[in-house]
Amino acid sequence: MSNKKEWLCCDTGKKIDRVEAGCNHDRCTGPTPVAPHNGGQWTEARKKSFIISLLRGGFTRWGPKQTCIKNARTRRGFYLCSECNKEVPATLPPKEGNKLRIKNIIADHTIPIIDPHVGFKGFNSWIERAFIEIDGFKAMCHGCHQIKCKEERDIATERRRSERV
Repeated sequence: MSNKKEWLCCDTGKKIDRVEAGCNHDRCTGPTPVAPHNGGQWTEARKKSFIISLLRGGFTRWGPKQTCIKNARTRRGFYLCSECNKEVPATLPPKEGNKLRIKNIIADHTIPIIDPHVGFKGFNSWIERAFIEIDGFKAMCHGCHQIKCKEERDIATERRRSERV
């Protein structure tokens, strides 16, 4: 078994033995781990992101989520936000420089898919917490949902900071 570590050259990006290849650039300062997925092209984080993206795509068709939004409908094109108790339109005008309207009613999980206090604990937990029944959702307007998400992001940011120390 070889003691050699694989390095990626800062110029070519190819795997090299730094000494044998004669690479002495300051940027080639340490071994770069070779990505273990998709033929060496993806890191673990890239693979996780890809899988979650697929799951989120399928989640858009989850029946209880759609039922939550349907139940929040007060009249054509208007919904009741369970957070601020205001009747809101289904969409908002696009932001400047964008052509797409913003969806204004969101079926939000009452318990976050990824607990901001704990972090990601695996795909089984993610799936179990994402694909829940109707009583685990509440219809929220875009503004209320943004506030809730910011609070959860702030908690997660503080958790990650404390983990680094």
